Parts: sequence; structure tokens; C-alpha cells
Amino acid sequence: MYGLLATIFESSENTEQISGELTELIPPITFVPNKSMRNKEGDIIVRTYFYGDADGKTSFNSFKSNFPAKKWVSESNKQWIKYTSKGKENKVIVYANLPLTEPADEAAQKALTKHLQEKGLDPGIVIHRGHSYHLGGSLAQLSPATRVVMLGSCGGYHNLSAVLDKSPDANIISSKQIGSFSVNEPIIREILQPLTEGKDLDWIKAWKELNQYFSNRSAQEKDLFSDYVPPNRNLGAIFIKAYRKQLDKLDDQEA
Repeated sequence: MYGLLATIFESSENTEQISGELTELIPPITFVPNKSMRNKEGDIIVRTYFYGDADGKTSFNSFKSNFPAKKWVSESNKQWIKYTSKGKENKVIVYANLPLTEPADEAAQKALTKHLQEKGLDPGIVIHRGHSYHLGGSLAQLSPATRVVMLGSCGGYHNLSAVLDKSPDANIISSKQIGSFSVNEPIIREILQPLTEGKDLDWIKAWKELNQYFSNRSAQEKDLFSDYVPPNRNLGAIFIKAYRKQLDKLDDQEA
């Protein structure tokens, strides 16, 4: 266990020299291969959960700013909205339920889940937006196919094990304290941009660019961003994944 911890610390900041011992247990920790998030049609499906309280409505209005008409095509109905990246290649399709007044928000989430299941669309990326007490509803819908989970709520860092129970190979973005739309939107844009270009998600590069962005923002926004933990530095999640895989490996050897 202590050897595993040492390996994780050595690997978490290095995009070129990931320890062989660690790569035998879990996928890369500094990046997510673009192709690993694409479904059989070659699309990346992103699922976003919103809730119908005042904060949820504010977050949803902020969220829509990530999809300018020159880059995204939008479609909507009474329960959800869909954004599809323009261009013939590297399609990214983002679904989000509308933040309808409770309990209509939950009904919208269930309707969207049914739609995705009927179409055989399994999200490679899942984003939770809303208070921490709503998080259980979002996490219940995770699947083993999910490769990136963004917990945009307060204290999402404390739910690592619950995420990995559902999505063992997920890269997790979370805040140790306060979640804020002023931080969530830049992170979401930093995720979507390389995917629409067919590139991998490089967490070291992404956080370098985010640090540069927030260096020009207010002191409050800088402070909020400092509490967000990128996947390659989310040592708790990395350890849980590697430790569980190590136990499975030992069980297989004993069987």
C-alpha cells in the first residue's frame, strides 16, 4: 500500500513518465484518450444534471454560455436541451435536463435517461450541477462507460468512492469546498474544446491554461478555483482505483 502511494505521488505531475506499475493497474492519470470516450458511432456523449431550485436555474443559464451558435447546434423540448458540435468529425453531443421546478426536474432527468437508453447512448462524460444534497440522484446514473465525472457541487471531493463504485475508471474533477458556476463554466469549456478537435484531454495542459485564465480574474474567483482538484492531482481517487485493482489482481492470483 505504501509503495503504491509513493508511485502515485511520483506520477501525478508527470505526463511523460508514468510509472509502469501504475499503468498496469489503472488507465493514464494525466490524460484521457479521446477515443476512450467515443461510442460505437464515434460520438462523445456528455450528460449534465440540473435541479430546479434557484441555484440550479442560475447555473443552467450560465451553462448555456458554453455553446455559441457559431460552434454548436441546439435542439430542445419541454424537458431537455441538446447541443451538437458543428463539423462532420469529432462530434460531441451534450445533453442537459432543464432546471424545471421540483419535482418536474426529476421527471425531466428520468425522461432524458429513458431517451438515451432507447437510443443506446451511454455518456462518456457526466457533469453534476447543483447542491451537494442533489448529488446522489446524479451519481445513481453513472455507468462503467463513464470516463470523466465533474462534480460541480460543494464538497464533491468527499464523494470519490461513490463515483468509483459506479464508474471504476473515471477521472474526477471536484471541489474540496465551494462549487461555483464562475469556475465550472471555464472548466467545461476547457474540457469540450479539445474533444471537438479530436484531441485527448490533457489535465496538466488544461490546468495550466485554467491557472492562466484565473490569474486575470477577481480574488474571489481565484480562491474558488484553488479548491478545485484536477484528476491527475486527485490522489484520493487515484489511490482508491489502484488499490481496488490491486486487490482484484491478488484475488485472481489466489483463485
